[in-house]
Amino acid sequence: MMDAKKPEYPVDSKIVVTVTPDMMNAFLLITAPANGGRTVSYEDVAEELLRNGVRYNINEKLINEAINMKKYDMQIPVAKGRKPVDGTNGLILYHFSSKVDSTPRVDENGFVDYKDISFVRTVTKGTVIANIKLPTEGECGYDVRGVEVRQKPGVPAQFRVGSNTSITPDRTQIVADEDGCLVFRRGGFDVDLSVVVNGNVDYSTGNVDFIGDVKIKGDVSEGFTVKSKKNIIIYGNAVNATLSAAGDITVKKGLINSTVNCKGTITADFCEHSVINCDGLFTSGNCVMSKVHCGELICKGELSGGDYESMSNITTETAGTKNYVRTHVSAGRLSILSRERVALQHKLEDAERNIDELTHIIEFLNQMKKNEGKLSEEKELVLGTAVKSRIVKKSDAAKFTKRIADITAELGAAENVSIRIRRIVYPGVVANINDSVLKITDEHRYCVIKLGKDEKAALFTL
Repeated sequence: MMDAKKPEYPVDSKIVVTVTPDMMNAFLLITAPANGGRTVSYEDVAEELLRNGVRYNINEKLINEAINMKKYDMQIPVAKGRKPVDGTNGLILYHFSSKVDSTPRVDENGFVDYKDISFVRTVTKGTVIANIKLPTEGECGYDVRGVEVRQKPGVPAQFRVGSNTSITPDRTQIVADEDGCLVFRRGGFDVDLSVVVNGNVDYSTGNVDFIGDVKIKGDVSEGFTVKSKKNIIIYGNAVNATLSAAGDITVKKGLINSTVNCKGTITADFCEHSVINCDGLFTSGNCVMSKVHCGELICKGELSGGDYESMSNITTETAGTKNYVRTHVSAGRLSILSRERVALQHKLEDAERNIDELTHIIEFLNQMKKNEGKLSEEKELVLGTAVKSRIVKKSDAAKFTKRIADITAELGAAENVSIRIRRIVYPGVVANINDSVLKITDEHRYCVIKLGKDEKAALFTL
């Protein structure tokens, strides 16, 4: 006897929710109903997702499609977390290399100037040294449960804010706080207010041109230049060098065959065959065969040979030499003006002589042109050149004449200045006080040259 057929019971659809271990993805599987069993609704799926903790970024469209299109026994992605976005690290972008470019400069003619390799890198106040890119925080993420997933924030750039520099309020730039020399050290840039050369200024350093103080522990070698918008101190010699400063210049040893200009004072141990110009006091030991123009002159040794002009007083131990070498000393602004007037008078005479010569040439060529009807091309060129030159010379003569008149007007008032000799003055010395000249013909000791009652330069014994 055969078994009776078992009745078929309806089987309802089931909902299976699977969540990945990292909680970033959730999948839905709906089993197929059988024997007329019940299918699931969206509400059933939503309830099951909630029971499994899935709350974030649920894809309702895919759920509805799975139900409506009867996608049974298939893994359907129904929720996806949002991964965190890590922040970016900060960066610092320097506008300058950590090393100074010491490549010699090549001029437009291809000439290489090996002295133009200065190790000094000058910056002015407010110069941007570096730009800073700030780190970003990034964005947090969320898993399918809606739980926050923390991001990794960016790390600030590591840098050092050096001396005489600062970071801007928005922390995006490093700028120079002072004028100075930009130097990279200890992982950051400093702005040094002075430049120190530990040895000589030579081909290893190149010329020095700096906005602040310059200190040179050695010598300034032949042919090199040192410039400063403040002060210069040289612990050695300056030999056939050029020095220029807006402040003071101090040379611990000697100035030899050098040219020195400054707005302040100049101090040197000795001075030989040099040209000195300063607005303030010039103090030196022996001065030999030099040309000096200064505010005041103090020589602690000998003024021997050369030309020495002081806008005020001159004080020296000795003036001139036993060999009677010509030594010209001028004290007082009016004395210098008087000498300028003499030089201008010579220039005026030369200009007037040139004007007369050019006038004769012009008149001769014009007469020739009138007689012959025309001049050769060569003579026309000579005529044109002569006319232009005479115009220039007449302009020069007018300037000289005006300046001579201005100086003559200023020379009306005498100045109370003197040239003081603490030991001896030799013949060969020519002294100027105001517009009065005194030529020394005998040796004198312990004396002063100044204006007498007749307002003429005279020598008085101390």
